[in-house]
Amino acid sequence: MRRTTTLKAIAGLAATSLLLAACGGGGDGGSETTAAGGGDGGGEASGGKAMRLALNQTEEHPSYIALDNWGTALDEATGGNWSIDVFPNETLGAQAEALQLVSDGSVDMAVVSSPQLENLNPDFKAFEMPGVFDNIDEQLAALNDPEINSELFASLEASQKITVLGVFTQGQRSVYTSFGEVQTPADLAGKKIRVQETDKWVAIATALGGSATPMAFGELYTGLQAGVVDAAENNEVSYWTQKHYEVAPYYSYT
Repeated sequence: MRRTTTLKAIAGLAATSLLLAACGGGGDGGSETTAAGGGDGGGEASGGKAMRLALNQTEEHPSYIALDNWGTALDEATGGNWSIDVFPNETLGAQAEALQLVSDGSVDMAVVSSPQLENLNPDFKAFEMPGVFDNIDEQLAALNDPEINSELFASLEASQKITVLGVFTQGQRSVYTSFGEVQTPADLAGKKIRVQETDKWVAIATALGGSATPMAFGELYTGLQAGVVDAAENNEVSYWTQKHYEVAPYYSYT
């Protein structure tokens, strides 16, 4: 019964992403300094600075489209002094690598899923634990409440030189597989489930009876295709834009 409860709780887990920037050195912590980044990773474009932003989604994903439009708007608003070059498809590295590049100041910004930050501060686990929130709106309200998150977000500035610029969701997560529908935890027994590289997601997959297989998102298509993993979990948009339906045609609303 406990496993059934856990399976149902996955429907309440949203794919939470955070937009991060390298901290500016010697500034007052204001948004202008944060946007400029902490290193020299940006290039020159139209006489101004082009900030580099790492993303693990494709050009068809709404996140890329929104960020690309943001860059265009910034370029127009600053008369070409500032712009943003979005690098999709993990061009600048998988999320863990992109996170380190932002911390080093080699890349100005990155969008990463919140589980990546759990490895830097375990308190981030609370935002994606099964059963903590009843719906996405409740989750986002907590993530964007300064009384709840200010100290947590500030911990990244102190330890990693990273500033959190914003938080958004990419949708509720469900399980998809190469072998058939998932209706009960028994359907996942012994199956190799791709999970994000955190202890929490390993524990969740194990609780469902599966064999947790941590894997970078960019490796998942070939992992499913080659049978390295049998299943994964994500929202419908990522499932579609990454074309995972080609190698895992069974998407179950778990």
